[in-house]
Amino acid sequence: MSRIILVTLTVVVAVIGIAVIAWQRAGDRHAAATIISPSASFKAVNPEREFVADIARPLLATPLFKSAIVDNPPADAPHLQTQCDIVILLTAAQEIAPDAMFNESLKAAAANLLSRYRTPMAADWRNHALGSPGAEPASPLTQAHVMLALVGAYKVMGDQSLLEAAIATWQNISDVVMTVPRLTESDQRELLLDAGAPYDSQTLIAALEAMVALHDASPDAALWRDIEIAARFIAKELMARGNGLIARRYTAALAPINLTDGDTFSADQFVFAYALGRAADAGLSPLFLGPAGDAIDRTLAIAVAADGAVAPSFDGLRGTVTTPAPSARATAEALRAITHYAYLRGRERLWPRFAPLYRSLRTQLGNGAGTEALASTALFFREVARLRSLRD
Repeated sequence: MSRIILVTLTVVVAVIGIAVIAWQRAGDRHAAATIISPSASFKAVNPEREFVADIARPLLATPLFKSAIVDNPPADAPHLQTQCDIVILLTAAQEIAPDAMFNESLKAAAANLLSRYRTPMAADWRNHALGSPGAEPASPLTQAHVMLALVGAYKVMGDQSLLEAAIATWQNISDVVMTVPRLTESDQRELLLDAGAPYDSQTLIAALEAMVALHDASPDAALWRDIEIAARFIAKELMARGNGLIARRYTAALAPINLTDGDTFSADQFVFAYALGRAADAGLSPLFLGPAGDAIDRTLAIAVAADGAVAPSFDGLRGTVTTPAPSARATAEALRAITHYAYLRGRERLWPRFAPLYRSLRTQLGNGAGTEALASTALFFREVARLRSLRD
């Protein structure tokens, strides 16, 4: 079975690379055109053509995407994370350019997500479809990704069961993920050491983004309190001890752990900044945006090469790259964050970064990419379309 999965993924990655080449070639005008203003390359982006037509539509014909949509045996169903990635991609495509084919595919993928990966009448998510080998409980990180996929699909489809599942999922993981952040704001802060180390920051950041999306879809006072607590915890406790950046892991004393191979992940900085930007849309204090924007600047200065390729991880204390191979997901998350901050948050100085990052993303996707990178790419294009709807 493992060999079959490996071969399938290899074929899918190759097909994805081929499918994206059309987008890569069609987008060459962004590289060749004379940029009159720093944001000209952003204005030239066409999400409907460059994402929906050139990326999303060809992917519907790939075996992996079909497996997320059709009613196949449990052993042939994608991993839960992959199923969520596909739901996110289909949601973005349907939101950007509504189409009957995307709509039906999204309905099927979302229905499979609800019915195949959780135990009946519960938010007990499994990494693989029920009835298949390896259907172990999903981690809080994966469940946060589930929340994000469910909320996005709900906002497009209006299916209440998707929203209810997202709320139940948050209730399932909130006490685990938020234990340490909540203690820092209680009158029992002395219990922090007894509580142990906080969850890794990638999980907390993913949960924060999912919380913000859930609150946007269904405002809730308790959820908003957790959003504020998580934002303060990351900005005031973790970043303050991490040289203005967010390390992946911390001790029970909230000291950052920087291993020899580096423990600061580029995508985490960008996702956190973007989540705070969206939370600010809902009323979060703009004071948070300064540190978040500074984290974008610092990450760009350390982790981004001259050609726009973003290294996936680096040593945040020494400011040195530890994993130089570019990450398509980190590149897409960088684009989403800088677009949001340059367009809405007064950081126009970020615009010169857009063109090289965009070219790099096209190149990386053209060489083949997994669904995680494609989901982040979908979220980037979705943000481009959203921002244009605010001003155009």
